[in-house]
Amino acid sequence: MCVEPPESIAPTQAWLGAEWRLRPQQGQTLGHRLAEAISDAFQQGVQHVIAIGTDSPWLQPRHIHAAFDLIKTADLIVGPTEDGGYYLIGLSRPAPELFEGIAWSSSEVCRQTIDQAKQLGLSYRLLPVGYDIDHVDDVKRFLADQQRSGPSSSPS
Repeated sequence: MCVEPPESIAPTQAWLGAEWRLRPQQGQTLGHRLAEAISDAFQQGVQHVIAIGTDSPWLQPRHIHAAFDLIKTADLIVGPTEDGGYYLIGLSRPAPELFEGIAWSSSEVCRQTIDQAKQLGLSYRLLPVGYDIDHVDDVKRFLADQQRSGPSSSPS
């Protein structure tokens, strides 16, 4: 798990327990941090990497399992968000150049990532559209979803 800011590693480790390997995020932009974390995972010998942020708390283990099943069928999987970004990205091989030239924190992130994948010759699959929490209204939506349907409610 890559953590930002670095000083939050110790409390996060205490919360999660010793079985988790935590390290600080590396890189100036989100793209650099994603590329570095994914490359590091592949260097550790994994065959498939799924990256998620902490701003989509509706994600459940079943979503992650589905993503790992889907990544076996493509080079890239993306879970798009309603605002044009993505809540999840997965790769079946290293592709650090996928994260170059993306207008991070814009409504074009997902589209530009897919365009970049096409230019790189990567096959891709999309997961169902979800949402992330960027504003107070997003928090209200998440809380309403939880209250209405319980902790397992989420985009399908």
